[in-house]
Amino acid sequence: MSLELITQDEFIKKYIPAKTKEKKQAFIRKQKDCLDMGYTDVFIKPYHNQIFVNERRYQDFLIEKSQRNFEERKAAALTAAKF
Repeated sequence: MSLELITQDEFIKKYIPAKTKEKKQAFIRKQKDCLDMGYTDVFIKPYHNQIFVNERRYQDFLIEKSQRNFEERKAAALTAAKF
């Protein structure tokens, strides 16, 4: 099984909207989101100034994040409906 690695610049072009002004900060926020949810293997940093992204794992992260958001909205809607 080979890793689907892309560079930081490729990631930014693909996953950060073009209208975003601070692309490096947006990249750092996405990196932090992954780490906060336990996806420690998404960002690979073999050298100080080089970062690769495991695109497959990032997509797994996006799916889980979407499911969590859906479940949170669903629970909030059920709670609101009870009152």
